[in-house]
Amino acid sequence: MHLRRSTALLVGALLIALSALSACAADGRNAATGKVNQMTVGVDHRDGQVFVLNAVVVSKSKGSGTFVATLVNKSPDAAHTLSALSGDELKVDPFSPVSVPPQGLVNLAEGDRGLPLSGDFSAGQYVQLTVALGDSESAVMNVPVVPDSGDFAGLDRSATAS
Repeated sequence: MHLRRSTALLVGALLIALSALSACAADGRNAATGKVNQMTVGVDHRDGQVFVLNAVVVSKSKGSGTFVATLVNKSPDAAHTLSALSGDELKVDPFSPVSVPPQGLVNLAEGDRGLPLSGDFSAGQYVQLTVALGDSESAVMNVPVVPDSGDFAGLDRSATAS
């Protein structure tokens, strides 16, 4: 009888300890799996109708690079446009506005869509960029400058990248 009681107490204590040491929240409302987790080099802007995701400047040489990101339009019925890109002491090559369809996305890393720019920066630094998304919406972002290698190989289409 004494052995059964000891076993029952031991099992009860283990169950309490396991639930207390569990990595999941007891109520499930604050579970880590319910939060946005970004495991990329680039930065995100998740505000307004258009999200700017995984934004980076890919640079093959000091002073020049190409802005790439994925633009996601959350609007169910209106297209939005990337109309301008600017930054302090940066020169952005002229480009045609980039239209993002309703509930669609545009990946600037595909094809020749990246936006070349130049200024005083190099890989390993950050540049502050303002992305104008039409309808007076804009995103101010501190964007990392990454080398044109590995996952980003071939994405720098700036003039000095050739």
